[in-house]
Amino acid sequence: MHFKKSNENHSTILHEGEVPYLTFPKLEEAGVIHGFSTRMGGVSKGIYSSMNLSYHRGDEEKAVDENFRRIGEAIGFDSKKLVFSNQIHETKIHKVTREDCGKVMTHYGWFGDQ
Repeated sequence: MHFKKSNENHSTILHEGEVPYLTFPKLEEAGVIHGFSTRMGGVSKGIYSSMNLSYHRGDEEKAVDENFRRIGEAIGFDSKKLVFSNQIHETKIHKVTREDCGKVMTHYGWFGDQ
Protein backbone atom coordinates (compact mmCIF):
# COMPACT_ATOMS: atom_id res chain seq x y z
CA MET A 1 0.00 0.00 0.00
CA HIS A 2 1.24 3.48 -0.87
CA PHE A 3 0.87 6.62 1.16
CA LYS A 4 0.33 9.71 -0.99
CA LYS A 5 1.83 12.98 0.17
CA SER A 6 1.25 16.18 -1.81
CA ASN A 7 3.30 19.33 -1.86
CA GLU A 8 1.70 22.68 -0.96
CA ASN A 9 0.24 23.42 -4.39
CA HIS A 10 -0.50 19.77 -5.24
CA SER A 11 1.56 19.91 -8.44
CA THR A 12 3.30 16.64 -7.50
CA ILE A 13 2.39 13.69 -5.33
CA LEU A 14 4.99 11.57 -3.56
CA HIS A 15 3.93 7.91 -3.37
CA GLU A 16 5.80 6.55 -0.37
CA GLY A 17 6.54 2.85 0.00
CA GLU A 18 9.37 0.43 -0.63
CA VAL A 19 9.97 2.22 -3.94
CA PRO A 20 8.93 5.88 -3.67
CA TYR A 21 7.96 7.71 -6.85
CA LEU A 22 6.34 10.97 -7.95
CA THR A 23 3.27 11.61 -10.07
CA PHE A 24 1.62 14.72 -11.46
CA PRO A 25 -2.15 15.03 -10.87
CA LYS A 26 -2.66 16.84 -14.18
CA LEU A 27 -1.23 13.85 -16.08
CA GLU A 28 -3.38 11.48 -14.02
CA GLU A 29 -6.46 13.56 -14.90
CA ALA A 30 -5.51 13.20 -18.57
CA GLY A 31 -5.37 9.41 -18.19
CA VAL A 32 -1.59 9.13 -18.47
CA ILE A 33 -0.13 6.30 -16.39
CA HIS A 34 3.20 7.64 -15.23
CA GLY A 35 5.70 7.93 -12.42
CA PHE A 36 9.06 9.52 -11.81
CA SER A 37 11.59 7.57 -9.80
CA THR A 38 13.61 8.81 -6.89
CA ARG A 39 17.01 7.44 -5.91
CA MET A 40 15.41 5.23 -3.22
CA GLY A 41 14.22 1.63 -3.26
CA GLY A 42 16.70 0.01 -5.62
CA VAL A 43 19.49 -2.53 -5.31
CA SER A 44 22.43 -0.76 -6.95
CA LYS A 45 25.55 -0.30 -4.81
CA GLY A 46 28.27 2.31 -4.38
CA ILE A 47 28.07 5.43 -6.51
CA TYR A 48 24.99 4.02 -8.29
CA SER A 49 22.96 3.40 -5.15
CA SER A 50 20.20 2.75 -4.88
CA MET A 51 17.68 3.23 -7.74
CA ASN A 52 19.96 3.52 -10.76
CA LEU A 53 17.99 3.13 -14.00
CA SER A 54 20.86 3.57 -16.46
CA TYR A 55 22.55 0.73 -18.31
CA HIS A 56 25.21 3.12 -19.63
CA ARG A 57 26.94 4.30 -16.44
CA GLY A 58 28.86 1.18 -15.40
CA ASP A 59 26.34 -0.36 -13.00
CA GLU A 60 25.70 -4.11 -13.04
CA GLU A 61 23.06 -5.02 -15.64
CA LYS A 62 21.28 -7.38 -13.21
CA ALA A 63 20.99 -4.56 -10.66
CA VAL A 64 19.47 -2.20 -13.25
CA ASP A 65 17.08 -4.95 -14.40
CA GLU A 66 15.95 -5.44 -10.79
CA ASN A 67 15.57 -1.68 -10.29
CA PHE A 68 13.30 -1.49 -13.35
CA ARG A 69 11.32 -4.48 -12.06
CA ARG A 70 10.84 -2.76 -8.70
CA ILE A 71 9.83 0.64 -10.07
CA GLY A 72 7.53 -1.09 -12.55
CA GLU A 73 5.83 -3.01 -9.77
CA ALA A 74 5.42 0.19 -7.73
CA ILE A 75 3.97 2.24 -10.60
CA GLY A 76 2.10 -0.59 -12.27
CA PHE A 77 3.91 -1.51 -15.48
CA ASP A 78 5.70 -4.61 -16.75
CA SER A 79 9.39 -3.73 -17.02
CA LYS A 80 9.87 -6.46 -19.66
CA LYS A 81 7.65 -4.49 -22.03
CA LEU A 82 9.65 -1.27 -21.88
CA VAL A 83 11.14 0.16 -25.06
CA PHE A 84 14.37 2.10 -24.59
CA SER A 85 15.81 4.75 -26.86
CA ASN A 86 18.71 7.13 -26.93
CA GLN A 87 17.50 10.67 -27.46
CA ILE A 88 19.01 12.50 -30.40
CA HIS A 89 18.26 15.92 -31.81
CA GLU A 90 17.00 14.86 -35.23
CA THR A 91 13.65 14.36 -36.89
CA LYS A 92 13.73 10.54 -37.03
CA ILE A 93 10.53 9.08 -35.59
CA HIS A 94 9.65 5.47 -34.85
CA LYS A 95 6.10 4.61 -33.78
CA VAL A 96 6.39 2.09 -30.96
CA THR A 97 4.05 -0.92 -31.16
CA ARG A 98 3.57 -4.10 -29.12
CA GLU A 99 6.15 -5.83 -31.34
CA ASP A 100 8.77 -3.41 -30.02
CA CYS A 101 8.36 -4.46 -26.36
CA GLY A 102 11.71 -5.19 -24.76
CA LYS A 103 13.78 -3.63 -27.56
CA VAL A 104 16.46 -0.98 -27.32
CA MET A 105 16.74 1.67 -30.03
CA THR A 106 19.78 3.76 -30.86
CA HIS A 107 20.12 6.51 -33.40
CA TYR A 108 21.45 3.85 -35.80
CA GLY A 109 18.51 1.47 -35.44
CA TRP A 110 17.34 -1.34 -33.19
CA PHE A 111 19.96 -3.29 -31.26
CA GLY A 112 20.26 -6.72 -32.83
CA ASP A 113 19.26 -5.46 -36.28
CA GLN A 114 22.71 -4.17 -37.13
